[in-house]
Amino acid sequence: MPTYRLDTIGHFQRKTPKVGDFEDYAAPWFHTFSAWCQIKPLGSVERVEAQKLHGESTHQVILRQGGGEITPQMRVIAAGQTYDITGVTDIDGRGEYWELIVKRGQPDAR
Repeated sequence: MPTYRLDTIGHFQRKTPKVGDFEDYAAPWFHTFSAWCQIKPLGSVERVEAQKLHGESTHQVILRQGGGEITPQMRVIAAGQTYDITGVTDIDGRGEYWELIVKRGQPDAR
């Protein structure tokens, strides 16, 4: 198993479900957990392969899981950037290390 440099804290968020007439008052995203991770731009070969599976992807995020379920309906905020998750892979088959394929997203307009 390769070692990873988990040197960036990532804040994982899930979209807030709409609730009746009060949807304008709710924050659009809510925090689910934080974890140390490694974020790096995809190289040209990796980008081509990732785009075949996940569309427009720009970065790879590696993390040691421990905070909760990760799905493509989530996003991660790390190092001042917002990333939309497009793909999730269990690297070691045990649920300990995860690879996320992400694309740069837009921060909230608030």
